[in-house]
Amino acid sequence: VGLLITQYQAEKMPKRKDTRRGYESWIRIHILPKWADNPITDLQARPVEMWLESLKLAPKSRTHVRGILSALWNYAMWKQVIPMQVNPISLVTVKGASKRIRHPRSLTVEQFGLLLSHLKEPFGTMALVCICFGLRVSECLALKWSDIDWLAGMLRVERGIVEQTVDDVKTEESRKS
Repeated sequence: VGLLITQYQAEKMPKRKDTRRGYESWIRIHILPKWADNPITDLQARPVEMWLESLKLAPKSRTHVRGILSALWNYAMWKQVIPMQVNPISLVTVKGASKRIRHPRSLTVEQFGLLLSHLKEPFGTMALVCICFGLRVSECLALKWSDIDWLAGMLRVERGIVEQTVDDVKTEESRKS
């Protein structure tokens, strides 16, 4: 599994920096310590599901780890390291994966106004832009003057910036005007 992960990272790992960083974190902290010295064929549904249940992670996080293991199996078949077959990780379920542990907190207009009064510039303007247009911080930080069509009253969201690296927006649905 360790060797397969190294090859996967070189060939098939997502290229978007933020996504890649997340994958590498799950791999380094959880997958490699448990599975690095095992053959890929040891990653079977029951042992993987039991191992995932033992991790002290939120269900959503266990789902991310499960997804990487599934991608590794698919990669091994694509690379013809193992014969084409049903990916056993597709049989692994994570209980409560779609349930939030903490619910997002919504601010009232009054609460947002109070927050805004405590923000120094340029953070106040950024908060207004994000809330008015429904932007992620990464999308707001990557805006350029050329993204604004003043005559048509249009703002184009085409990129994001994470850790000073300009990249694509997080999802295709985020690329909008």
